[in-house]
Amino acid sequence: MNIRDASCFSHGIISFIFLASSLLLNGQVEPANDGPKPRSPSESSESFQLPPGFRMELVASEPLI
Repeated sequence: MNIRDASCFSHGIISFIFLASSLLLNGQVEPANDGPKPRSPSESSESFQLPPGFRMELVASEPLI
């Protein structure tokens, strides 16, 4: 094994270790739970500001899952 082959091998090993460690660290991140909570259809309709003379009706909404 010459010096060039040894250098390529060591770069490959270092790259593999870096990639493996970054994948392991990324797997330990906890999901965020502080996001906004979904609103009910009636709560959502109260948040709209409509011009005078306009009205809004609920046509469809997703079921609770």
